[in-house]
Amino acid sequence: MPALTAVAALGVIAFAWVSLRNGETPLETIPSLPPAPPAEPVRVATAEPQAEPPAIVKLRELRAMSETYRNTTFVIAIRDAGYVCHELLGAHGGVDDAMAWTAACSDMLAYSVRIATSGALAVEPLATYFDGLGPRIDPQQTLEPGQQLRPLPLPLPPPNPR
Repeated sequence: MPALTAVAALGVIAFAWVSLRNGETPLETIPSLPPAPPAEPVRVATAEPQAEPPAIVKLRELRAMSETYRNTTFVIAIRDAGYVCHELLGAHGGVDDAMAWTAACSDMLAYSVRIATSGALAVEPLATYFDGLGPRIDPQQTLEPGQQLRPLPLPLPPPNPR
């Protein structure tokens, strides 16, 4: 076996020497092989991640928005739901995993904006505080047994500046 290896090595050296004397490089005399076919990509079996519910995706979107962009989104949702909101004064909520915000509009209007399971924004009006709906009661008034509260007279409205 060692003799065969020595003979093969001498043959390669002789071939290279003859090729160099003729002005050829040894690589030019070796016939080229056809290119190897491209290897198929290795596919690793992995479990596909489960898609998040649309409500969670929408919650992440709203949290990532700037306050101005989020408030604009709420105004659009309120108006699309058919409610009035001339100007959004502010919105608060969406803390932790809460899916609802309270949006306060001008003219004492307030709305609850929540994320539905479909990822859409659902808008509902909130009861707001209206001053003067009931009778004014004198806080200094003391009641005897069987006596009823006496409402104070309503104040006159301020004069119209026009």
